[in-house]
Amino acid sequence: MNYARVFQPGNNQALQPRRRIQLDVKHAEIFRRGDKIIQRQRSSQAIFDACITFPADFMAEGREDAAPQEREGF
Repeated sequence: MNYARVFQPGNNQALQPRRRIQLDVKHAEIFRRGDKIIQRQRSSQAIFDACITFPADFMAEGREDAAPQEREGF
């Protein structure tokens, strides 16, 4: 298990990870999922940026999805 030191420089809170898990980037994405804090190098923005490079006719024929299921109410 790896731990990070939590400290408060001024009004901010910071995490200082151990050297073996430090990131080699200036910015990282960080978010909370339940009681966990997730930090990752790559932002999901890169995925959206890649999507704009698709050609205009990408999936022009549509998708062959099944019709929605009809279910009994509660």
